[in-house]
Parts: sequence; structure tokens; C-alpha cells
Amino acid sequence: MQSHKVLITAIAATAILSSPITSLAQESDASFLEEIVVTATKRDQRLIDVPMSLSAIDEESLVRIAADNFEGFVGQVPGLIQNSNGANASKFSIRGITTSVNQNNTQAPVAVYQDDLPVLDSFASLATPDLRLFDVNRVEVLRGPQGTLFGSGALGGAIRIITNKPDASGFASTLAASVSTIEGGDESFGINAMVNIPLIEDSLALRAVVYSRNDGGYVDNTTRGESNVDSQDSIGGRLMLGWHPSEDLSILLSVSAQDDEPNDRAFSRVDGPNDEYDSVIKEPVLFDSATQNLTIDYDLSAATLTSSTTFSDRNEEVRSDASGALGPVAGAFGLPPVVGVRSASESDVFAQEIRLTSSNDSQFDWIIGAFYRDSKRNASENATAAGLDAILTIIGLPIAGDPYPEDALFGSVLTIDTTETAVFGEFTYNFSDTLSATLGARWFENEQSLTTMTGGPLGAGQPATARGTTENEVTPKLSLSFRPNESTHYYLTAAQGYRVGQSNFQLPVIPGIPESPADYAADSLWNYELGTKSSVLGGRLTVEAAAFFIDWKDIQLTQTNPIGFAYVNNAGDATSKGAELSLTFAPSLSWTMGTAIAYTKTRIESVLPGAVATVGDELPGAAEWKTATYLQWNHDLSSGAQGFARIDHQYVSDAFNLLNNATSPKTDQYHLLNMNLGVDFGRWELGLFAKNLTNTHEIVNYLIGLNGITTVRLRPRQIGLSIRAEF
Repeated sequence: MQSHKVLITAIAATAILSSPITSLAQESDASFLEEIVVTATKRDQRLIDVPMSLSAIDEESLVRIAADNFEGFVGQVPGLIQNSNGANASKFSIRGITTSVNQNNTQAPVAVYQDDLPVLDSFASLATPDLRLFDVNRVEVLRGPQGTLFGSGALGGAIRIITNKPDASGFASTLAASVSTIEGGDESFGINAMVNIPLIEDSLALRAVVYSRNDGGYVDNTTRGESNVDSQDSIGGRLMLGWHPSEDLSILLSVSAQDDEPNDRAFSRVDGPNDEYDSVIKEPVLFDSATQNLTIDYDLSAATLTSSTTFSDRNEEVRSDASGALGPVAGAFGLPPVVGVRSASESDVFAQEIRLTSSNDSQFDWIIGAFYRDSKRNASENATAAGLDAILTIIGLPIAGDPYPEDALFGSVLTIDTTETAVFGEFTYNFSDTLSATLGARWFENEQSLTTMTGGPLGAGQPATARGTTENEVTPKLSLSFRPNESTHYYLTAAQGYRVGQSNFQLPVIPGIPESPADYAADSLWNYELGTKSSVLGGRLTVEAAAFFIDWKDIQLTQTNPIGFAYVNNAGDATSKGAELSLTFAPSLSWTMGTAIAYTKTRIESVLPGAVATVGDELPGAAEWKTATYLQWNHDLSSGAQGFARIDHQYVSDAFNLLNNATSPKTDQYHLLNMNLGVDFGRWELGLFAKNLTNTHEIVNYLIGLNGITTVRLRPRQIGLSIRAEF
């Protein structure tokens, strides 16, 4: 009922504000709010013309909210939740579509892209890299499944980081630096630099970006006697060469890399102080990647041919303390009860997309394309106890041996090869200047092979296994759009999204116990959405509203067999329904204010026996309410100097952490207040920012693992200075 009220109110307000009476009262036709052009449909479109719920945060806004990483902008986007597990370990959900807020062996339900490249592995990404947002043109968040144009993994939606490209029209450079301190912790330092150099006027340009961050920690480890253990170093950059040999042809060659090295994670216990933890072993999530891309665009007059070729390699590593669960096992061998688990992955990815996009402003608009992705990945998981090999040798038992690490209690080695082949298209017929319909579809085929070996005293006796899956399907999309004028858009969209199926790890075969399924299939959902977008009052006010209903079938859920071994199976159905409303208002050229409200209600509709879920429960991490409100001021202080100030408030309601709500803890509801103010002198600006101004410590996630229940809390108050100069 709440979702219907939000949508009806928004549509009524839009109709009233769009009326001729209102338009006569407008001061001018000039737009007070800058119009944003997006590429969510893989063609340039005004945000208001895209028939889906979409948020776009441009570069200026990212700077004003001091957004250096994902955490900086997530709070601004309705329906998007970031479930933090520490640095490089966040899990995203959009409109409540997720089955786990922690690491699991299924594909993530939200796709993350940097330009045209998917950032996450399709098989159990160990890390979610926290991409840095310096010299970024905009961030686009697409709510609802994007199976037609973006393929697997965009089950709930997609996050797209669109970088700035080389500009051959003139030289430009930017230098940005910041220093800050966090309540009860160390200082943080960051420096970013960009230089854009035309090599041939209006034809060839080079753009280079580098950034380095040192984030100070604030959590003390009481067991190890170490202070501020959760510090992190991050370094990276991009090098882009853009060439326009003719008006019809453009070529972009880019190389990017990022290396994140956290020292430990910012954990705490449920019943302990906010900034203390007691692990025996450090538990960071390490990540580094390097990506090369070649994009070629050729204008054929009636259409544009695009080819995007990408090579990428990435390394992920997760270290965990398992002393609480496996320490007694080590003690049984006469060893110190200290056990560490290391999960690691090395992957090489090749991706190729070719698409043909018709020119805009015709009666029949279309895009057709083909996509291929090949990922080769070597992964391992090992639990080790110092001195184990020596003890085994003394008592005459075999040790694990190569390829398992020294002193392995348990070891597994996996080789995972996955390929995705797809053809896709979207076709829009414009019946008139006001009415159009879009039909889209994607045919895909996914192939995967998985080999597993296990060793060590706890893994011995299990044979090596080789498994594989092949699946293909078609995901359709249908949209109807009605535009009574250039500043108003009503739309109705139905779209399907999917997540790839995969293979389970080898489980022991036990007489009398039914064998668990070797593989599980893709799960998919339908999203039905009714929405409106308007720009009224001479561009002073924008209104975006949408109501949605999601029907999720054959969900990939964890089940357990009669003796407790866990595996993944297509074991349930769920629904999600709700509404989103965004308003932005500029009463004058000096003031801008905005609010975004999201209401989401999820429900598990059915589950198979043995599934770790309960009918009627909410999906994990699905906060029912989320709001974001801001007030921004810009005003000339003197000739050549402009003052600016912005304050942001965010509210997120509580949410269950597990599928089985009866046994699940709930995260805290919380309010978060951020501020940024300063002076812009044209070529350079000086700012003062504060994050979590009220220094709240609410719990935003629980991790239930080998060492009991661990919590992640809001980062304490952080206050800092920033300087930005352009040359």
C-alpha cells in the first residue's frame, strides 16, 4: 500500500506541475538543473528518456559529496544497499534481490562495470574491488534486471563507473589531495593526479590518471596487542590513448590497474566495544588487477559499429582466522590452537563485444550485438596449522604435499573455466512523437568446467573430480513509453534477468544418503515496473518515481543433506515489491535540494525441504526503508571566488541478516550525517569535509563464521581537508 501511495502522489504532482497554468508561471525556459546524458541503453540518451529506474551521479556531484569510493555514493541511490564485510568485501543488493550478504559460491546479483568490462567473476568472487572514483565522468546505477544488454549477473541491476576519456581539443590537468583523521584512529592521506595531453590537435590525445590512498585504521586488536589494525594502502591508475583519424572513426586504447592491500578488517564483537576485536590472525581481503581495453567506433551514417576488446587479470586473497573452530583439531596434534584459512584466486579474462547501434531520431531505433567472455581461473582454499608437517612425519602419517601449502590441515585446489556467448538486440518503434515501444531479447549460452582436488589430514580420501555445465536461455524485455512533451515521460517496463548456474564442490558419497546434485541451474526473475520522469518549473524541479513488482523463480539456495553437508540447489521462489521517489529542486541558482525515498518489501514464497530459508521471511539485507536528503549552497563571495556547502542525511531501516529470519540477527537502523564546505577560486578550491558527523556506531552487518558472530559497524566520524587544483 505504501508503494502505491508514493507512486500515485508523484504522478499527481507531475501532472499538476506540468500543466499550462504552471508553465505560465515559470521565470524562464533556462534549466536550473543540468541535464545528464547516460549510456544505460548503450546509446547516448537523456536520463529522462530512459524507460527504467536509473540514478546518475556526475563528476561535480561526486566531488561535492567527497565520494572517493563506492561507500561515498551508495547512500545517494534509492534501492541500492551496500552490505559491508570490510575493505574489498562488500556485497551489493538492489531492490532486495540477494540471498546472502556475505561471501558465497554463487554469482553476485548486482553487476559492477568499469566502462564496458564486468568487474566481478561469475563464479564466487572472493573480492568486490572498491574502485576509486577520481576523474570519473559519472556513476550510473540501473535498478531492475539488465539481462538484455548486460547479460548474467545483472539480476537485480548494475553499477557502471564511466571514466573520463582523452580530449584532443586542449591540455588539462587536475591535482587533488586530502588529509583526514578518524575518531579514535590514525590519519588518512590521499593524492590523485590527472593530465590530458593533446598530441595531435583535435585528433590524438593521451590521458593519464594516478591515485594513491592510505586509509588510517581505528580498530584495536586486543589479542595481538595491536592498534588501528584496519589500515589500508591503495594505489592505481589509468593510461588512455584516444585517436580520431577521421570524423567517422575513433579508437581508444586504455590500460588500468589497481592494487589494494588492507592490513586487517574493521570487525568487532556483538557484545564488545565498537573499536576492538580479538582475532588471532589478520583477516584482510587483498585485491589487485590489470586491464587492457581496445574500443573502436565507426560511424556508418545510418548506424555506429562498436568493437570492445578486453584482457584482464586479477588476483584475490581472503585470509580468515579459524582458530575458534579448528584450533581444537590442531591441539589434538599437539600444536598451538592457531589455524588460519587462506582463499586465493588468480583469473585471466578475455571479453569481446561487437554491436551496431542505429542513429538517433528515426522512427525505428535499434541495437544488435554479440558478446563473448572466456574466464580461466585457478583457485585454492587451505587451512594451516604451524608445525603440522613435522608432527605427521614423526608419527608416520602422510603430509599433504604439493600443490598444497606446508602444514595444511585441509587443502582444495580448483580450476574453473567459464565461457559466456550471447547475441542481443533491442528494437524501438516510435509510433509518434509521444508514443513508442521497445522489444529486446538476449540469447545466451554459458559453459563451465570445474576440477577439484583435496588433500591434507581433513581432506584426504576424496578423489579428484571434474564437472561441467552447459545452459542456454533467452531473456526478453518489453517497454512502452509515453512522452506528452519534452520534459515528461511515463513508462511501463517488463524485463527478465538471470544469474548463471554452476557446479557444487565435491561432497562425500555415503551409503544410504541420497547424493546431492552435482550442478545447479541458472535462476531468473521478472521485474514489472511503472514509472514517470519529469522536469518542470523551467528546469527547477525534476521528479522521478517508479513502482515495481519482482517475481524471482528457482533461486539458488543452500541446502543440507541428512548428515549436514551443504550444497547449492534451485530451491525456492521469492517476490519483491516497492516504490522509489526522487525529487531535485533548485529554488534559485544558489540553492539545490533533493530527496530520494525507497520502499522495498521482500518475501520468500516457497522453498524445497532442507533449504536454509523459511516461507514468509524477508530476504537478507533488504532494508524496508531508505532515504537520502541533501541541501547544497553555491554563492559568489567575491570576484573570482565562490563558496559552497553541502549537507547530506541518510536513513536506512533495519534488516535481517539471514534467510531464516527466526535465527537471524537484525542490523541496526541508522541515520548518517555528512558535510562538505569550502571555497572555489576557479582554478583551485579548498574544502572541509566530515563523514558520520554525529559519530554513530550502529551495526550494519553480521558475519556468522568459524569464530562465532562478528559485526561490522559504521565507520566513526572522519574529518578532513581537501584541495583541488586544475591547470
